[in-house]
Amino acid sequence: MKTIPFSPPYISEEDILAVTNVLRSGWITSGSIGEEFASLLTSYNRACNTLLTNSATSALFVALMAMGIGEGDEVITTPYTFAATANVIYHTGAKVVFADLTKDSFYIDPEEIYKKITPNTKAIIPVDFSTAHDLIFDENILAQQFTPNNKFQESLGRALILSDSAHALGSRFLDSQVDMAAYSFHAVKNLTTAEGGALSFSSFQDKSLDEEFYTLLKTYILHGQDRCAREKFTLGAWEYDITVPGYKCNMPDTLAALGLSQLKRYESTILPHRRKLMSYYKELLTIDTRIIMDEPSIFDKIESSSCHLMPIRIRNYNEENRNRLIAYCLENGVHTNVHYKPLNKMTVNKYYQYQAPLPNSYAQYNNEISLPIHSGMSLEDVEYVVQVLLKGLEL
Repeated sequence: MKTIPFSPPYISEEDILAVTNVLRSGWITSGSIGEEFASLLTSYNRACNTLLTNSATSALFVALMAMGIGEGDEVITTPYTFAATANVIYHTGAKVVFADLTKDSFYIDPEEIYKKITPNTKAIIPVDFSTAHDLIFDENILAQQFTPNNKFQESLGRALILSDSAHALGSRFLDSQVDMAAYSFHAVKNLTTAEGGALSFSSFQDKSLDEEFYTLLKTYILHGQDRCAREKFTLGAWEYDITVPGYKCNMPDTLAALGLSQLKRYESTILPHRRKLMSYYKELLTIDTRIIMDEPSIFDKIESSSCHLMPIRIRNYNEENRNRLIAYCLENGVHTNVHYKPLNKMTVNKYYQYQAPLPNSYAQYNNEISLPIHSGMSLEDVEYVVQVLLKGLEL
């Protein structure tokens, strides 16, 4: 019997060498390797600048903090996501406001967002599910009754659009509809730094604010210091100032080296292989009417997708059927997962205190199962997964 893990990290000998070179260098915290990685990410994402962090969660959080979002404000997001997306809102002191998904989709519904905008809405966090989604927002609606908290909000003139792009490296480039995007390099992601993340952002309307915003972000992730360790070392002066009560969430060069090594081959080998796997899944599964694969941004645009997840839904299934199928797959060596149980259905919702029904989100979750897809898989592995899955559907 084969064993197909769900999403193990794929580390090459080049990756190992890149990390050991940093370990031998004598400089293992944030430094020149991280600067190179951030610069390459900025070019790759066609962004104005990129900040490296210790997680995508931290990237989302410091973005909200730097934009002056806090108590008395509201941030709209989807319940169909990992807890990090809503937790960062909660920890700023702002109110978490959930907007339901578009029917039969994994993506937040813009019309639901518009219904929930108030004068206190300072940000919207759409979530890229497995790949990027081309959400189109009506900026006139976003700007209605908008009162800025600081100069950065004032330059936007509307609610911030901060994309949780933890899944989406390689499928979304920053454009006029996305102000900032947070990426994850967790161990299960397409590109990994073991733990880590990044925030890429586009220019403000007042471009003179770009460098000031980046400097504030750097300050936030280093306990509010106005100089990082490398700057102190380079300048040969110990003295520094603490300008804000910041946090500790920078990415060290040991992790950045792994990310930099993988990014250099991301478009040439990592993404093409994942797209080949997803295409083969699509070929084998679309002929079975029991399988629902109707999300166009994932399955009709594989050539531009990050292919981070392989989500399917089973027609006429409910939670009980789906969980039984997951157990059968595991018994036969195929590790699967579910993305996601809506946050309003979890115990944590007592902190968010969100009460309105979100039927489309629950309908997606009710019969969703995520199949394994990763760089270590072969096309023969895909065939085995499908064989097990279809046999399980017969039970």
